[in-house]
Amino acid sequence: ATFTADVAESLRANGHDVVVAAMVDEADDLAPGATYRIQQSSHASATSVALALSTDVEVVLVEHEFGIFGGDSSVLASFTSALSVPYVITMHTVLGPFEAWQREALAEPLAGAALIFAFSEQAVALLVEQFVDVAPRCRVVPHGSPTAMYRSKDPELRRVVGLPKDAKVMTTFGLLS
Repeated sequence: ATFTADVAESLRANGHDVVVAAMVDEADDLAPGATYRIQQSSHASATSVALALSTDVEVVLVEHEFGIFGGDSSVLASFTSALSVPYVITMHTVLGPFEAWQREALAEPLAGAALIFAFSEQAVALLVEQFVDVAPRCRVVPHGSPTAMYRSKDPELRRVVGLPKDAKVMTTFGLLS
């Protein structure tokens, strides 16, 4: 949700209209800030929202994470196949190698994507290794803390955030469990 919120905020700041469709567990779950809600395991819900988006937007940005699209991600294929506008998929987790069910769930959506974003060169390499035809459409979109955040040795900045003058700083992003 944070990544999507940041992308939406950036697009709005640059003069673009943004419509958000959120995945929800149940049809009546709230999704603050979302115009549309897709019930997580519902192919009918995914298709219905895709058809609505196709008349409402010029391009769809899909945030993909296994477990969001109905666990097995098969709802993603229902969603993307119903779109009549171009779509871009941001792959939040790229595994090497994908399990058979994951490859199957991703094959059709990746094949139809106008662009595919991943957060590192290594992630793109893993995608291309497993889905050869995606190579020309893959792009790296770095994710995480800007390097300027941890390059600074500014004593005032360190004081403000409570770091000792010579403390080593490590940053991370993503879901840690």
